[in-house]
Amino acid sequence: MSHPPPDEIVDLARAQIAARRTAARASDAVAAAWHDRRWGFVFLLLLSALLLTFILWPGATLERKLFAAVHGLVAQKHLVFLGERPLPLCARNLGIYSSFLLSLSYLWARGRSRAAALPTRPLLVVLGLGILTMAFDGVNSVLEDTGRTYLYAPRNDLRMISGALFGIALTPIILLVFNQALRAEPDPERPVLDWRDLGGLLVLNGLFVALAHSGLALLY
Repeated sequence: MSHPPPDEIVDLARAQIAARRTAARASDAVAAAWHDRRWGFVFLLLLSALLLTFILWPGATLERKLFAAVHGLVAQKHLVFLGERPLPLCARNLGIYSSFLLSLSYLWARGRSRAAALPTRPLLVVLGLGILTMAFDGVNSVLEDTGRTYLYAPRNDLRMISGALFGIALTPIILLVFNQALRAEPDPERPVLDWRDLGGLLVLNGLFVALAHSGLALLY
């Protein structure tokens, strides 16, 4: 009975080792994905419980609870009205928080949930301009509120637009940090934002700002 040459034995051993490693990596990937889904479910469950507790806690309407959450922090003239009813958040905060939620949902739907790479430098510059826009408009608004010389008359639509630009800039930063720090299997080759994403975010948030300032009571 003839034995295979040593070279064939070595090649066969290498092939078997490579097959085992591939199977182990696949098993690890499945385990990591399940680990992410499990903790994602726990996070959503806790968040839902907190929101339901806030909404269903007896003694006040949801509207009054939302006003109480920011009472004393918002000047009345900064509120956005739908019909005759003011929204609980000021225009700038409404822009920031709504933009963050809309932008995060959009990027998640676009498959960026595991992205762990920075956007291109030109995109980072654009995001930085969004942050500076809110800072500039905020300082101008504070100057007007405190009776000092200001550059232009502050308006709630400008407050909300600058807040939305800040929210758009903040979202990929938070997503990047989250994925790099907590994801078991982040994608280091996929950027958290590209130019197409930015265009979609600007359109989506622009529509929301327009609806918020439409004054339609039905939207409340």
